[in-house]
Amino acid sequence: MTADATTAHAAPCRVWLLGTLEVELGPVRLQRLPSRAVAALLARLALYPQRLHPREELIELLWPGVDLDAGRNRLRQALSVLRGLLQTPGSGQIIQADRVGVRVVPGALDCDAVRFDALARAGRSADALALYRGELMPGHYDDWIAHERMRLSALAESLGDTAGVLPMATAAGPAPPAAAVPGMSPARSAQPALPRYLTRLLGADQSCADLGAVVGASRLVTLLGPGGTGKTRLAVETATRLRDDGHGRFDLVAFVPLVACSGSADLLDAMLLALRQSLRSADVVAQLAGLLAERRVLLVLDNAEQLVDAAAPLVARLLESTERLHLLVTSRRALGLDGEVHWRSLSNGAATTGA
Repeated sequence: MTADATTAHAAPCRVWLLGTLEVELGPVRLQRLPSRAVAALLARLALYPQRLHPREELIELLWPGVDLDAGRNRLRQALSVLRGLLQTPGSGQIIQADRVGVRVVPGALDCDAVRFDALARAGRSADALALYRGELMPGHYDDWIAHERMRLSALAESLGDTAGVLPMATAAGPAPPAAAVPGMSPARSAQPALPRYLTRLLGADQSCADLGAVVGASRLVTLLGPGGTGKTRLAVETATRLRDDGHGRFDLVAFVPLVACSGSADLLDAMLLALRQSLRSADVVAQLAGLLAERRVLLVLDNAEQLVDAAAPLVARLLESTERLHLLVTSRRALGLDGEVHWRSLSNGAATTGA
C-alpha cells in the first residue's frame, strides 16, 4: 500500500473490482476480459500493486495443483494476453515481467479495492463506503478471491451499518444467521462467516472427521503441505463441520486470511477484523485474549508461512492467555511451538505432534 493510496490519481489504467470488473484505459473501457485466468491475474496484480509476484506463486493461485511446466505455459499465455489488452496508444507500460516475477509499473494502475482498503484503515469511513459498490469480483469463485472478498466485506461491515452493504456476503449467498457472540457490539455480534464454495469437497468426509477430532483435542494444529494441495479447502470444510455439527464444541468459529499480511501488526489487525472488532488497546494481544477468554473459540489462520517468525510468539502468548482457544493453521512451515500438532498428509490423514 502506497502512502497516497487514499487518493485517486491520474493513472493510465484504472481497475474496478468492487461490485463489478471493469478496466479503463483513457477513452477505452473494458467490461469483459477474455478468460477467467486473465481476469484473476489482473485482479491479483491490481490488489497488490507494490509487490513483485513470483511466477510460481501466481501459477498456484490461478491453477492450483497444475503441473509446473504446464502452469508456466499458461501463465505466459495469460500474461501476454493481459499485456496486450493494457497496451494502448499513450498508455505506456502497465505491467513489468521477467523470469522471476511480475509486477505493476509504479503509478501506472489505480484500483478501487486498494483505495477502499486504505481509506478504511485511515479512518475515512464515509469515503471508503462510497467506493464499496458491492462484493469483490462477483461471479468469480477462485479460493483466494473468495478470501479477499470476505476480508473486504468484513472491513466494510466494520465501518458501520450502511444501506447497500451486505455484511460478510459471498457470491454463494449471505452468511446464515447465527446467535450473538457475547462481548461484541450488537452491530457485529453475528457469527463471522467462513469462506463458502459452490461445490462440495468430495471424498473428504473421513479426512474432515479425523482432522476435526484432532482440532477438538489439541489447541494448536498446523495443516502442512506445499501450495496447491488443498490445505485451505480442507481447513475450511473441517471448521464448517465443527461449527455446524450440533454438538456445540465451539461457541465461535472464524476464518483469518493472512495472505496479505507481512508482519505481526498485520496479523493482529487481521484477527481483529475477522472477529468484527476495532482496535481499543495498545496491547492488541491482551485485547484479543480478553475477548476470547472463557469461550470455546476456533480460529483458522490461513496461509501463515510468510509470517512464521512473527506469528509464533503471538500465537504462543494468545494460547497462554486463554484457556479454551483452539487454532487451526494452514502453512508450508510449522510454527515450531511446544504442543503443536502437525497434520502432515492430506492423503492418509497422518498427524504427528511437533517437538
